[in-house]
Amino acid sequence: MKITKKISVYLAVASITFAVIGLIGWLTGNGALKSFFSAEVSMKFNMCLMIMLSSSGILLYNFGHRKPAIALFLLVVLFSLLILFEHIFQINLGLDELIFTDKIENPLLEAPGRVSALGCINLLLFCAAMLFAANGRYYSAQLFAGLLFLFIYGSILGHVFHITGLYRQGYYSGMAIHTTLSLLLLVTALFFNLSGSGWTAFFSGKLSSRNLLIYGFSYLACAAPLLVAFYIFFLKNSGQSSTFGLLSIIIASFLVSLPLAYLARVKLNRMDEDLRMANERLELSMEATGLGLWDLDIPSGVIERSEKHASLFGEEFSAYTTKEHLESLIFPEDRPRMKSAFEDALKGARLRIQLRTIQSDGSIRWVLISGKMRKDRDGNPTRMLGTIMDITEQKEAEAKKESFIGVVSHELKTPLTAFKSYLQLAARLSKDSQSEQVSTILERAGQQAERMSSMIMGFLDVTRIGNGKLKLEKEFFELNELLENILNESQAIYSGHSFKLFPCGQVTVVADRTRIAEVLSNLVSNAVKYSPRASPIELRCSYNERDFIISVKDYGMGIPESDREKLFELFYRVERKKQDTISGFGIGLYLSGEVVRLHGGRIWLESEEHVGSTFFFSIPIEPSIESTDL
Repeated sequence: MKITKKISVYLAVASITFAVIGLIGWLTGNGALKSFFSAEVSMKFNMCLMIMLSSSGILLYNFGHRKPAIALFLLVVLFSLLILFEHIFQINLGLDELIFTDKIENPLLEAPGRVSALGCINLLLFCAAMLFAANGRYYSAQLFAGLLFLFIYGSILGHVFHITGLYRQGYYSGMAIHTTLSLLLLVTALFFNLSGSGWTAFFSGKLSSRNLLIYGFSYLACAAPLLVAFYIFFLKNSGQSSTFGLLSIIIASFLVSLPLAYLARVKLNRMDEDLRMANERLELSMEATGLGLWDLDIPSGVIERSEKHASLFGEEFSAYTTKEHLESLIFPEDRPRMKSAFEDALKGARLRIQLRTIQSDGSIRWVLISGKMRKDRDGNPTRMLGTIMDITEQKEAEAKKESFIGVVSHELKTPLTAFKSYLQLAARLSKDSQSEQVSTILERAGQQAERMSSMIMGFLDVTRIGNGKLKLEKEFFELNELLENILNESQAIYSGHSFKLFPCGQVTVVADRTRIAEVLSNLVSNAVKYSPRASPIELRCSYNERDFIISVKDYGMGIPESDREKLFELFYRVERKKQDTISGFGIGLYLSGEVVRLHGGRIWLESEEHVGSTFFFSIPIEPSIESTDL
């Protein structure tokens, strides 16, 4: 819980404490606790109950129980309106005798439930502010709270300077000092609860904390004395009824609040002008970059969008559309990926996905959709905002590049095969001679040929993925057996590292054994490259109800957080000075990710710089045995 919310909770508890003091006074007949040494006024029994209900409401609101809090505030509003109705029409509905009955004729001190009209108005202002806050109307909530604060400040001045008219307006007794302090605690708790919203956030952004306090106290120092002077020089000697005095105080308070309203209006106009200019700059930027904007209301599924957004989906412009409608315009094979990416975004991940959209003329257009989810004060997803960009030309360029890579790879593969054959023949012939140096050179040449062959096969796989021709040949095999083979091969190849296997028992998977072995070999190879010599490499296997999960852990340099999202992109490599000496083209993790996703699994990592990285990938427990094409 944030510190401001904690303070709000403490203030609400303190308010309950004052109400309990008043209740104890009525239950024990202790006049000092009833009035708290206030002149001719007491905290009425009903006022104690309503302050306790209001305080409980703000406690519930702070702890995320919005609906029960609203119910308590509405209950206080109902009682306050009924009591105010009694005051205005001078009738008795019996609300003051629900629990206690009058002990004597003088209602000023002994009438247990007869809450003053001013007390009812203060409670109504507080509950109205909290109801606005509960419905996200933070500006309105703080305006009502500010007016209540002004009333309370006037009552405090009345107690301090013994001006009873400032805390005794309406029939029966007015607000005792502990009633006033309870309400002051409640309204302060409200402001702390909304410290990052509404007017407090707006003015704190425009003014420093010091200036904000100076302006606030200066206004109160001027406004409340005006009310005092109004009472002393007009109401006190006017001879009018208490009802007239109460209405006069309310009207005067609104008039005194006009400067604050004017200041707010000036600030709003200035903010509107700044917002208009910012929107113009944003529109020009969007036109220049070709970006479309969208704003999704998650509960309703309604999307507000820009004109460019509509055009990228091949539609005539309409300001609003729905998530379901746009999903129907996405290429069918891309819809599962979009659904998965959206679900991840709801969990807090950044939405970034490349999709094909179907235009009205049947043509296909590639788009890049990016977005970020926003939550409400209770932590529930409410909005997702983002951009959309046309990447069709980029995709066409990538296709040409992949085609070129494919052609080059095929052209290189034939002479390379012959080259390897000649090297093998030369190696056999060299054994008949006594020259160990020739044999060593030929062996190293063979290793380089194997490395070149592996690189070419990687480029070919990239081309197959781009053309949708990478095929999986699924079969049943023992997962632990594959892991042990990878471990033994790794120990033989990378003798400078130690390897440890954590198996998951005798389990059988249905997958392309060769491709999964390539994924594991690539992850082990990367772990060796990016970790110190002699450091351990751990292979671990586990499973849950849905997936087998395999991981490769190293204790190396780790990966910066800024690089983790892009790590599985084609040709991406982490930029580091130390990596200048590490070979690679940035296709291994891309191929691994595509193979895993083709199996219906996912690949991810956990990393901490200077500590190490763990790469995970999952394979569904019960996939289809049929071959799958990408």
